Amino acid sequence: VFDVSAGTTTFSEGDVTGYTPGNWSCSPVGEETGTTYDNGSVVLANGESTLCEITNDDDPAQFQLKKIIVSDDGGTAGVSDFGIVTSAGTPSWSCSTSGDTETCTSQVFDVSAGTTTFSEGDVTGYTPGNWSCSPVGEETGTTYDNGSVVLANGESTLCEITNNDDPATFQLRKIIVGGDAVVGDFGILTSAGLSITWDCSVDGTTTTCDSQIFEVSAGTTTFSEQDVLGYEEGSWSCSPVSATGTGFGSGSVALLNGESTLCQITNTVAVTDETAFAYGDDPTCFFEGGFSNWGWTNGDPSVTEPHPVATVLPGTHTWPVYAGAGGSCDPNDGEYVGEVTIVYDGTNVTATFVLDPTKASMGYQFNGDEALYAGTSQFPYKDEVNLTGDLTVSPGQYYVQTGLSGEAIYIIYHAVVQVPGG
Repeated sequence: VFDVSAGTTTFSEGDVTGYTPGNWSCSPVGEETGTTYDNGSVVLANGESTLCEITNDDDPAQFQLKKIIVSDDGGTAGVSDFGIVTSAGTPSWSCSTSGDTETCTSQVFDVSAGTTTFSEGDVTGYTPGNWSCSPVGEETGTTYDNGSVVLANGESTLCEITNNDDPATFQLRKIIVGGDAVVGDFGILTSAGLSITWDCSVDGTTTTCDSQIFEVSAGTTTFSEQDVLGYEEGSWSCSPVSATGTGFGSGSVALLNGESTLCQITNTVAVTDETAFAYGDDPTCFFEGGFSNWGWTNGDPSVTEPHPVATVLPGTHTWPVYAGAGGSCDPNDGEYVGEVTIVYDGTNVTATFVLDPTKASMGYQFNGDEALYAGTSQFPYKDEVNLTGDLTVSPGQYYVQTGLSGEAIYIIYHAVVQVPGG
């Protein structure tokens, strides 16, 4: 309690950051003449007394959130999908959209001085962002799931985070088996891009080509190729995300943001089964035996009593094999496809066919479909047991004659070769 002379007594205080300036009030008072915090005064007469007081309330800090969602790759997430929470309270959002970008701001929160926290979830298909605050006293946490800021009384800040949807990724693979076609012959197109760049490798008769990796928006990506003459049509397949369209001319796959897949198609050269026969020692065309089918029996028919004389003796015989000579029975009109090795040990006869390596590299194939006749008659008998009656050249009725004992024999070797491009 101050003793003061009658008259005016003055008093004031400073403005403290974070507190609202108060006003002076005096009671009881003779004449209160100044009330502002920095210019208080009262007039007192002799013997009067008064109490002058002022109140200051600390100011809350102010805090606001901003969420920016960029969906330029087909994403559909909205602000609620991110599950944003804050220690300031429950956000209510006001959003606007410009192009592919949605911007949402929360209400302004009044918060106590100290640390305010905020976080969001990790949404599949969107890249997690980092929090940033401005202006700010002390930003202490920036990761999407652990944001925080320290505010003093009266400070205010806006904390924001941006999430961009991830593109899907997509790649094509083309496999060509056999033949001489190249990837460009198939006219492959995709909605992923106008220009496809291929990286190809060759392993034997198989060419494998991979495209560049495309970044695509979420949704359906399409791809197709043309039907190339001489090749079997393939079907599209995709992995790990399965194709929704598999036809060679209408492939498609549906991808979510952030997903990736490889879509491929295989085309195998079309083949035609061609009959092939060995053209060996002293060959005679089937036509000369009165048959309508072509082929050769190998042995010398110059002596015909009681049967043409066989000339294939025990030993190893390696002969060329020709396909497609049916019109003339002339090997020059056919196609060399390999060679067969005949082993005759005097009792047993075996045949081993080897496809010509050059033909194999061109996509020719041999699947083991073959027939061998070995016997003392120029052509096989239909009656294999009794060796009498009608003769035949049908491969399904070929046999190796039993009871051979080193005599000269006839040999017919037949194979089926798959010729590409049929």
